[in-house]
Amino acid sequence: MKGGTERMFTAANFSNDGSQLATVGGHPDYWLTVWDWENETMILCSKAFSQEVFKVNFSTYFTGQLITSGVGHIRFWKMASTFTGLKLEGAIAKFGMVPISDVAGYVELQNSKVLSGTESGSILVWDDGLIKAQLKRPGENMMCHDANDGDDKLVCEINPVREIHVGEDVKIKGIICEADHWIIQDEDGALWNAKLPNYEMEKILDFHAGPITCVASSPVNYDLASGGSDGTVPGAVTSMDWAPNGKHLLVGCHNGDIVEVTRPGTDGDTTRSFELILTMKAYTFRRPKIKKSKPPPKVMPSIKTEEPPKEEALPSPTSEEPKLGDVTLGQEQAEALTTDQNLEGGTTNEGSKEEQVSAMEPQDGTKEKSEEAPPEFHSHGKPSQVEAKPAEVLPLIAPIQEEEPDDPPGNTFPVRALMYTHGSLGTFYLALEGRASGYIYECHIDSEEVLGYMPWLASVKFMHFTRSSEFLISGSDDGMLRVQKVPPPGQLKLAETDNYWEAGVHDGFYGVVGGAVLSYDEKYLVSVSYDESFFVQSFDMGKGVEMLHHKPPDAAKLEQNVAAEIEDVTGVALSIEEQRAKTEQDERLRLAIEKKNVVLAKVDTLRGCAYERNE
Repeated sequence: MKGGTERMFTAANFSNDGSQLATVGGHPDYWLTVWDWENETMILCSKAFSQEVFKVNFSTYFTGQLITSGVGHIRFWKMASTFTGLKLEGAIAKFGMVPISDVAGYVELQNSKVLSGTESGSILVWDDGLIKAQLKRPGENMMCHDANDGDDKLVCEINPVREIHVGEDVKIKGIICEADHWIIQDEDGALWNAKLPNYEMEKILDFHAGPITCVASSPVNYDLASGGSDGTVPGAVTSMDWAPNGKHLLVGCHNGDIVEVTRPGTDGDTTRSFELILTMKAYTFRRPKIKKSKPPPKVMPSIKTEEPPKEEALPSPTSEEPKLGDVTLGQEQAEALTTDQNLEGGTTNEGSKEEQVSAMEPQDGTKEKSEEAPPEFHSHGKPSQVEAKPAEVLPLIAPIQEEEPDDPPGNTFPVRALMYTHGSLGTFYLALEGRASGYIYECHIDSEEVLGYMPWLASVKFMHFTRSSEFLISGSDDGMLRVQKVPPPGQLKLAETDNYWEAGVHDGFYGVVGGAVLSYDEKYLVSVSYDESFFVQSFDMGKGVEMLHHKPPDAAKLEQNVAAEIEDVTGVALSIEEQRAKTEQDERLRLAIEKKNVVLAKVDTLRGCAYERNE
């Protein structure tokens, strides 16, 4: 099924018999669409609200009725039969003297009444779009949940049947109720099992408590490692990579630590923890994350590809590895990577938060600090110069001029992702923030112009080559994931911009893609997000690339499609008075054109007569 929204869906739900599907789109259209699931066709479409909609449901007890809720509203819908056919009619609930609140959840009762939650912690009872009662606990200012007090009108004090304490500092995010137990999801990184009828609490699983920032796939089996920002490693993880033997893992933390961990003798048991064997302080002060496109040889000098002998002593977890040297770059750096060419000599690129990219040549065999200024370039492109036309070359890489009038003071393009291409040209892919976002650029350290670019619909957050170096995986801030063939170095502008696989895997609002990888045999696609989601899906690289990307339809085209299927639903719904005024205006315009044509005909006749007399 295609259409239904311009960019992304925020909610969906099936009818009781499974024959219909209701979906709600996100910004900018917020359309409520009812689909015929079996025939894969659109039945009805209407604007749900002018702001975000969190939830949509078909009525459990009344056929043809729906409920939607979101920012500052709850709305009750009916699929009404009019003289032009079926039509969605929505009635916005009136809060009256109760403060308007975002409605994230609701439940329908058999007597057609609806219970909904509020931001203040009270529960509202709705009947035909009006508040019949406001529920709270006994006592003054005692809401059903701990929150700010609301209005003291229409209040009904009730006693809860039972209150269950799960644990200290537990943030309940979701509950699955079964006959003999409940499964409770803790937002702080745990899964609880409540055994009925005594409600005995048992923690059955620990996981990330917060955004998942990166993921790495083992090179020898299906093991996966993910890193989060909760600081249990013991620092907030920003990057990680497996050793070639698949037994050790190198983890980069936000506090400047590089941690080496291992999982010895797990025998396939994925619940066993990693064991810390080394912590190396890369920086003595807080530094941003470090990324690399492809690890050079001997990236972990303390790890061997074979299993170490039993008598070999591993380094102490608190030991400090000596640094080979450092260089002052003059400002905070956001990204770093190493080139694939000349690994023995080595070249490192650093992406600055002040839109600077620098290249460094390490000093062989010395530990002394180098103060030599590395070659660098800055970008200062305008969004008006960035158009999705691969034939144009964009002058985005040039020295920054502080007196440039078009750039407001402090408006820069921070580097978000940086990665070298494979080959001998030494080009690299670059993703920026701000007005230069929405593109993947191909650049060279010695060139003042962008060599090519690939358009995106959102700001790119993540880029990664597959293990075979045949495909490029990238992710954006709106939860979109893309897999495409890697063009030859220097030819990104010639790449087919519509030949890739793309899907909205994560949440469109909060699902910033933290990382994505393929399994060691490239049969499974794994992605993680800042919305704490972790998805694994089977993926056939051959078939995946043949699935051409379909651009989301713009509003005009989608309105035409809807109008063709449903005569009484158009992109712009005019009132009766507006339709009458438009009809009168069209009639006046038609009469004026007819009068103009008559005058022009008379003028042509007079010109012909004058021409004959002159002859």
